[in-house]
Amino acid sequence: MKGVQRVDVGTLLQVTQALEAVLGPCFGPSGGQVLFTRDTGDVLITRDGQHILSSLRLDHPIARVLVECVSAHCDITGDGAKSFLLLLGALLRGIHGDCLRGVQVGRTARALLSFQMLVLDDVIGRSLVPHAPPLLLHSPTHLRALTDAYFRGKTASCHWAVLSRTACEFHQRWRCGPDGAGLALLSRHLPALLTAVPGLPVTRSRVLRGLLIHRDFAVLCPAAGAGPLRALAVSEPLQAPLAPPGVTLGLASTAQVRRCLEAGAQVADRAMASLRRLGVGLLLSGAKQSEPALALAQREGVSVLECVDPDELALFCHLAGAQLFAGRDWSLLGEEHVATVTFCKPVVLGPDRLAHVGFPEGRGLVPHSLVLCGPSPGLAGQCTTAFHGLFRMLQRVFEPVQSPHSQGPVQSPHTQGPVQSPHTQGPVQSPHTQGPVQSPHTQGPVQSPHSQGPVQSPHSQGPVQSPHSQGPVQSPHSQGPSISDNAHLSTDGTETRGPPDRGEGPQALIRAPSRGEGPLCAGQSQNPLITEPKAEPELQTVDWVQNGKAPGGQPGVHFGNGKEEAWGSCALEAGAASSGVLIAAGSVLPAGGAFEFLLHHHLLQRASQCPCPDLRAACRLVAGAVLSLPRRLYPGRRFLEAQVHFLGPSGAVTPGQATRGLESLACKYQLLLSVLHTLTSLLSIDLILHAHVSSQEEPSEEEDEGEEGHGD
Repeated sequence: MKGVQRVDVGTLLQVTQALEAVLGPCFGPSGGQVLFTRDTGDVLITRDGQHILSSLRLDHPIARVLVECVSAHCDITGDGAKSFLLLLGALLRGIHGDCLRGVQVGRTARALLSFQMLVLDDVIGRSLVPHAPPLLLHSPTHLRALTDAYFRGKTASCHWAVLSRTACEFHQRWRCGPDGAGLALLSRHLPALLTAVPGLPVTRSRVLRGLLIHRDFAVLCPAAGAGPLRALAVSEPLQAPLAPPGVTLGLASTAQVRRCLEAGAQVADRAMASLRRLGVGLLLSGAKQSEPALALAQREGVSVLECVDPDELALFCHLAGAQLFAGRDWSLLGEEHVATVTFCKPVVLGPDRLAHVGFPEGRGLVPHSLVLCGPSPGLAGQCTTAFHGLFRMLQRVFEPVQSPHSQGPVQSPHTQGPVQSPHTQGPVQSPHTQGPVQSPHTQGPVQSPHSQGPVQSPHSQGPVQSPHSQGPVQSPHSQGPSISDNAHLSTDGTETRGPPDRGEGPQALIRAPSRGEGPLCAGQSQNPLITEPKAEPELQTVDWVQNGKAPGGQPGVHFGNGKEEAWGSCALEAGAASSGVLIAAGSVLPAGGAFEFLLHHHLLQRASQCPCPDLRAACRLVAGAVLSLPRRLYPGRRFLEAQVHFLGPSGAVTPGQATRGLESLACKYQLLLSVLHTLTSLLSIDLILHAHVSSQEEPSEEEDEGEEGHGD
């Protein structure tokens, strides 16, 4: 059919690899930059992944969809565009290799979806969270290590140290507490707090106390810089217009004009009398003031800032503890609308003159503004964009992460009963359930695999023992052994019995389901039974991670004794377990591959313990794909050395790895979720329909024939 393009895994892989080829050379601290030239002659030099993708001219619809998915992820975490495409490309290469061996794509997509629901959260919570203590909540000095790692992958090598130091100074001077309220305020109002100044080197960037209003004074009185002033923020003009916007006022005589002007002057006089009564010396207006109102303010000694951005007005009122006056009845103006500022003066930054106001101390947060300099407007704008992403990332770091796939009470590994989520009043039920916690495809109660009650599978009919239950697991349909009896599936859709092939590759074969509604594995169970695992081998960490001190005096991360207990009995924080939190606020890991190496290690262990072949295949697929990121960072033999340093028994560590900084576990977890969601959505696309819409200027064929016949 014309205009129809079939989409397969090969097409998805080709498009992803094309984008990966553009971003791949920019990945990591030693990555390069990309130079763009526009038709207008402008030149753009950047290594920001999201900026690079948004600057490309893409014709393929899959490529545009990928760019939108990357942008949506960066809007959440502030970073991760390059890692997103590299990880997605690695997963598609693994799936494409399986497709060449006869594995059906639909089965792979459902297995990955089930992997997110049944395996990923448990591996993160039990195996990786103990290695990522909430250091940023207890030791703000680790913030510099976090910002170092962020700016190293975001900006040029000659600028990241200056920007990281400036960001830490900005955060420290605001005196943001560990509760995250200060960071939320900074992230929400950051455009009003940042000022880009082109034409100066990046090293001239400064943190200024107070708030910079990005407007010049319409009226500046000498008393403005003498000392504390009383300030008022309004959204309406002092002198109301003669007619509302869009309405034409017709005046028939000079007397009518004079009466209208006198009425407007009386309103301005009443407004100025209210300002005089409250002792206001500074007026911040969101609207433009008339010339008579400005002349009246000049005569009364009131400095005026007009056409102030609404976000800046809202931030000023929040920091000053005053209310915005939005009415026109000036008799209602009271003390609650008036704030006190310590100073108010003009400041020249590059080609612009701005207003600089200060606030008294004693309100908790200490307001400061950030001035970011750059040799060119493009570079100054890139620094501003990098700071926007940084504070989105910091806000994500200081927020606890709830599991997106949990549908029932959170079970602590050391409790015997369900622990309710703080947002629920009772047991959480699925719309298809008849018990406290139930799978959406079952007719009977289904409990967590770590609970003490029975677990039922909807398609098995024999008693199956759960690894952590104390009673048999009944199934309404099974008449023989369940999937835990070494039943595995082949690619031709037939079920075989016997021990699984130990020589299978990193990605196990995944069979297409017999019915479309089944989620993942044999028996179509939402809770695949997992046999009791053996205790995991001891997983040692490097010395600087254990001792909390890196070579050369760099701050390290303390991970405890570095030992892992058996899966299913790993100790978690009692507070996090009881509140249903998957990742505690402030949890960080050493940057440079710690998350990828740890996740690879524990996913392979989970794959060896999981009897379901589909989940085992998904674990191995993701475990192999996550290593694509550290392989980019450590080419050749350095990759094996880095893996030994993070997971091996030797305690040695190179100074280069020790000084890579820290990265957020919550952001890494979100990256993996975003990639897996994007991948499962892309695998569900079968066709691309190219719809051609003709413009109105183009004549139709019937009109052309009619015109030709009329001409004859």
